[in-house]
Amino acid sequence: MKDGISVIMPAYNEAGNLERAVASAADVCKKIHVPYEIIVINDGSSDDTGGVADMLAKRSSHVRVIHSRENHGFGHAFRVGLSRATFAYTTLFPSDNEMKEESLSDLISARQRADFISAYMANPLMRTMDRRIISHVFVTICNVLFHLDLRYYTGPFICKTSLVKQARLKSDGNTFLAELRVRLIGRGASVVEIPFVFVPRRSGTASVFRWKTIYHTIKSLAQLVMEDVTGTLRT
Repeated sequence: MKDGISVIMPAYNEAGNLERAVASAADVCKKIHVPYEIIVINDGSSDDTGGVADMLAKRSSHVRVIHSRENHGFGHAFRVGLSRATFAYTTLFPSDNEMKEESLSDLISARQRADFISAYMANPLMRTMDRRIISHVFVTICNVLFHLDLRYYTGPFICKTSLVKQARLKSDGNTFLAELRVRLIGRGASVVEIPFVFVPRRSGTASVFRWKTIYHTIKSLAQLVMEDVTGTLRT
């Protein structure tokens, strides 16, 4: 694969945030002089996310857009974007722009420090109490279930594209970020955790309490536990 960064950006009803998110990711890559592509996946949005994405692709040859007629979930959208990634490293930048540009720059700069660079939230107090509680419970459950000691499971990351593709991700929801970590670490991938700075979204609301999200989380964790018990998780 070509040297450079594939920035995958799943987007569901992010018309009010997407333009800033794409601009932030592009600005970082330009500043550190790394070849890049930004792959926006419009995951069946009911707002004008698709129109905004198409406009951005017309403005820049670095931006590519994939449209889905239906909403399949964050993990599914990521896998679709991953299948189109053409550069040596893959990273994720939130389409709601909830991460500082400097944090993406830190991720890209750290890409050769380990097989997998995992970002944890440096300023969790910026989030609401309910989201902090849910995050803490989720991290604790994952660490206990999979005998790990990570600080965060659902933050951004950067990794060689070839390794991400080998992970055989199955989760359609947000849990794919935890699944990716569990599968890669289970197969012996080295991990370095670095902080990222959370920035509250300017438009819309997070989908953490959607029943669909909760269902995908429970289903994905149960599947991973089953694979761990049967010995297929690390193969």
